[in-house]
Amino acid sequence: MASRSWTSRFRRADARQRRDPGTEQGTKGGGMKAKKCDLGSRLLAVMWLALAALILAACGGAETDPGTAGGDTGAAETDAAADPRTGDPQDSDAGDGPEQAAGPATTWQHQTIAPEGWFGSQAETRWGEAIAEATDGQLTLEMFYAAGLNVTDSQVFRALADGVLESADYFGPSTAGEVGIANAIELPFLIPYDMELRREIVEEIRPVLEQTFAERGVIMLAMVQLEPRNLYTSTPVNSLEDLSGLQIRTVGPQETQLTEDIGATPVAIDAAEVYTALQQGVVDGYWLTHSTTRDFNFYEVINHSWEVSQGGAAWYVGVNQAAFEALSPDVQATVTELALEMEDEMWTEVPQVVDETRAFLEDNGVTVNSDVPEDDLERMREASQPIWDEWLTANGEQGQQLFDTIQSRIDG
Repeated sequence: MASRSWTSRFRRADARQRRDPGTEQGTKGGGMKAKKCDLGSRLLAVMWLALAALILAACGGAETDPGTAGGDTGAAETDAAADPRTGDPQDSDAGDGPEQAAGPATTWQHQTIAPEGWFGSQAETRWGEAIAEATDGQLTLEMFYAAGLNVTDSQVFRALADGVLESADYFGPSTAGEVGIANAIELPFLIPYDMELRREIVEEIRPVLEQTFAERGVIMLAMVQLEPRNLYTSTPVNSLEDLSGLQIRTVGPQETQLTEDIGATPVAIDAAEVYTALQQGVVDGYWLTHSTTRDFNFYEVINHSWEVSQGGAAWYVGVNQAAFEALSPDVQATVTELALEMEDEMWTEVPQVVDETRAFLEDNGVTVNSDVPEDDLERMREASQPIWDEWLTANGEQGQQLFDTIQSRIDG
């Protein structure tokens, strides 16, 4: 619009000069003077028009003409104003200060030992989703349930330490031969089934375990003592005498020794093989919990539970140290904070899950017997004493300190 108004203005000025009677007609005897004035006026008009052309060129160059080379300039301006991550236009004021660049996207493969339906696996799923949201996708967890990466429960800790897995859950017995003190809280018949007491004990011994795991290349992010362990069998068990001759699947050296000392035959097989072993009669039963019996569908191949409520697995979530340290400090803090929130949820859920899954098993044909003769309980406690002594010998001064801490809490 500016170029057109400037052109019209100079054309009107030229027209007024040409219509001036003093330049077109003049007076009698003044023809030569009129011609000179007319020539001067025309020269002046030409000069004004040349100046207008220069101004028009300058104004036109500053505008964007779609369909001409000027469109390239407009595109360059649009590109410069676009968000480099999304392509969306940015506010021109966005250049007032530097924007913090997002870190590179990272994906961890996270394995669980239990199936997706187990409450611990569900907690880990929510943890992964929360991490992805809180970090705006800088870190995501690709979930592999029920040992979906073919790393068995006895191999998980070593796989984490070696970087074969970036993150995973594991249990105290999974660390056998690596970190003996990790199953301190699992010593049979040591810690009673009291969730408040158990949490106090875990909080007190946690720093020692964190340091010990870190020395082996694993960052411990969460730790909870799970449900108490019971016996699940294909035939009724109402006393220790009923265990004679039964093949019982066990986990870890402590449970293996206890099973042998109370009259049954211990059998070591991985969790993924238990269902088939029960189905084929390779084993007659196992030590485990109500929730895992439900979530592994073991209730389909066993009929009885003897609820002795001893011990309780230590559930851990850990990550490979190098993988963790490769994250930005902000993402590390987010992962750690959300893991502690997951841990809080697990502590709250354990007693609820015990009650819910007991009812589920009974509704699905499993007879749950919570009547344990006092003589049998005392015999099992006595059978546990040599296991405690052996554990203390194997774990030296550090083990003794942990054991004393636990015992002092129990004694109150």
